Amino acid sequence: MTNNNIPTDHPDRAGTASITPASDAGSSGQQAEGTDMLSALHLSSLLASRLCHDLVNPVGALSSGLEVLDEPGLADDDMRDAALDLVRQSAEKSVALLKFARIAYGAGGAFDSEIPFDESRDVLDAVYRSHKADLEWDLAGLGAPKDQIKVLLTLAYAAGDFAPRGGTIRLSGAKDQFRISVKAPKLYLNDQFTEALEAEADALTPKQSPIFIAAMLTRRLGGDIVLTRTDPEIALDITFASENEDVVPTALTVG
Repeated sequence: MTNNNIPTDHPDRAGTASITPASDAGSSGQQAEGTDMLSALHLSSLLASRLCHDLVNPVGALSSGLEVLDEPGLADDDMRDAALDLVRQSAEKSVALLKFARIAYGAGGAFDSEIPFDESRDVLDAVYRSHKADLEWDLAGLGAPKDQIKVLLTLAYAAGDFAPRGGTIRLSGAKDQFRISVKAPKLYLNDQFTEALEAEADALTPKQSPIFIAAMLTRRLGGDIVLTRTDPEIALDITFASENEDVVPTALTVG
């Protein structure tokens, strides 16, 4: 399903890529291709590795700050204040990542079938505080089904990598139809991202495993993800079949 015209690491190219919704696949085998190529056990291992990678820096910094505070005879007020700031910032970042992962990658969130947009925005805002890009939120309505929120948060977080030197990530739309728009002076789109977005399991890396899951979950819901690049913008248009909005949410369902 790879479109050779889709731009990746080249800033001066433009194109479109999309995943095929399950309803268009023609058979249940197409919908389950991700499961056939990649076991749930291996996929959970990749996702665990991704989460550990995200947490290792803030948790390591937290440990370093505590070690400084534990030094006997620490009398330098400036050093103590710097260590306390490091502990505080690292703890906040770690908590933000865990709260985000609980909803985006796991089965956490609201007890009912929908998650309020306010809750979704809070967890996404928290992880973007350490990002160079700015986040804009322009969603209509009060909330969306849990699995739709999982896809939206996963792709919105990943979209920050499109603007490594800063820019604007804007979320718009409403339940069943969302758009993530990234505008930046310098855009970067990795080949591995587009492969994961197209639910290609070959050589899937821990970093892109959430994208693969989001793509398979969207397909399972009869939806579609279309990526378009027209500099200086990269857009992700996500649609879901409204009749599937009551599907029971799952944590690691890929087919």
